Amino acid sequence: MPKLLKALPFIVCLTFLMKPVFAQEDAAGFRAWLDQLAPEMIKQGIAPATIDKVWPTLTFDESVIELDRKQPEHKITLTQYLKNTLPEARLRKGRELLEEHRILLNAIAARYGVPASTLVALWGIESSFGDNRGDDSVINALATLAYEGRRAAFFKKEMVEALHIMDEEGGEPSFLQQGSWAGAMGQCQFMPSTYRRYAVDFDGDGRRDIGDSLSDVFASMANYLVAEGWQRGIGWGKEVIVLRPVAASLLGLTAPQERAVWEKAGVRDISGRSLTADQERAYLIQPDGVGGRSFLVYDNFLALMKWNRSTFFATSVGLFMDALEPNAE
Repeated sequence: MPKLLKALPFIVCLTFLMKPVFAQEDAAGFRAWLDQLAPEMIKQGIAPATIDKVWPTLTFDESVIELDRKQPEHKITLTQYLKNTLPEARLRKGRELLEEHRILLNAIAARYGVPASTLVALWGIESSFGDNRGDDSVINALATLAYEGRRAAFFKKEMVEALHIMDEEGGEPSFLQQGSWAGAMGQCQFMPSTYRRYAVDFDGDGRRDIGDSLSDVFASMANYLVAEGWQRGIGWGKEVIVLRPVAASLLGLTAPQERAVWEKAGVRDISGRSLTADQERAYLIQPDGVGGRSFLVYDNFLALMKWNRSTFFATSVGLFMDALEPNAE
């Protein structure tokens, strides 16, 4: 029998014995860190009663750390991303829910100027229309990530914000109890700081409930987009074709160009015809790089990028909008 196979039972046993030791060390260090953190939190305005209630419930969660450190093995293409993000089942459900909640969505669109299709697209991509909000305690996940240290300052700040929410709400709302491993909350997956700044009590019940009130969920999303630059009636952009390579200085989201510039550069409507005058100034992006699909996008695309700084994400939201309501602005 090979030596490695003879040693295998010992290695397995040793590994099994070592794992709890590491977990115990992490747990002990985490508890000591929390004890040191409590006075700092109180200085930042967190009620001592909230600390007393929350601190005994917190535990170091190794699964959160593993997810935070997990990196994709390879870069996917826009086509692959869209296949994963916008499967036909999601598009179909989005159309159904758009009609089901049409009256509410139109009321919010009228107030904020954000189309119903934009809100449903974001809702579908962020949480699968509320079905996938995560399974983690938000405060516990944030505490674990703040202790681990890779992005300690960011997660500690979000932990403070989450504790402020508890103080303001007089307890722990459902969206704090069940969120993502990274601390995102509710059906719109707001971080705690985003919630405190942008969440809206649209239904007027005295609570900004992004967990269970669709009125508050949709209005909070719309309020965020408007605050980050969304403009009524200009759309997000459109796919185009490029007849010849475009100068690198013209590409990207830094310098919008007039329609005449894009025409001269060989940019055409997806059908091959001249560009229409729906937007006189636009940015040209090629998310997969030169030779990939091309899109002329408007300032509202930048607002979507504030939500998630990914051209793939913002493009998928725009294409989802078009699939829901082709002529919406």
